[in-house]
Amino acid sequence: MFSKLGNKLASWRSRHGRFAAIERSLAEGWSPEAFEALRALAVEGDAAAQHRLGAMYENAEGVVQSLTDAAHWYRLAGAQGYLPAQARLGLLYFIDPPSPACVTAGAEATAVAPALPGGLAQFFPHGVSVSQDFAEALKWNLLAAEQGVAQAMTALGELHAGLWGGEPDLAKATHWLSRAAELGEERAAAILAESKPSAD
Repeated sequence: MFSKLGNKLASWRSRHGRFAAIERSLAEGWSPEAFEALRALAVEGDAAAQHRLGAMYENAEGVVQSLTDAAHWYRLAGAQGYLPAQARLGLLYFIDPPSPACVTAGAEATAVAPALPGGLAQFFPHGVSVSQDFAEALKWNLLAAEQGVAQAMTALGELHAGLWGGEPDLAKATHWLSRAAELGEERAAAILAESKPSAD
């Protein structure tokens, strides 16, 4: 039993050390070697590496911007309980992301991987767009909000208030907006202030 625990600890230390070295390399400037090392670590299941790779795709850091690839890596990290990835997923599905530029003449901007012609699916294995999805937004924002992320609390408050459609649950909306406002979220405080009945 203790040998298995020791092996897991050694594996974690090894991955943690590799990730730290990759981060130092990326801080000096993007390189194909650092990117491939990060991708290999992410494929091995390291949540921090998966989140970092997702951020690179989201922010076009040395790669073509791809919100679908970002969501893919964030989802893998988020499923492991990695809070920063859960928070980013909550935001990605909450907003209405801009449509990507068409990748071929006449291609629909909302095309997904199976519909991409020829070799394009190889470059966009997860498709080319992420759609607003309030069920996914609710799921990931709840996970992040329960761990103290104020922005996720605000998004939950808005979702439960019915500001984006659906049946409102004003008790839940007030709960999350109040918690977010207590943490300094100005948007949550503004929504609460607007929802108070006037004194007239």
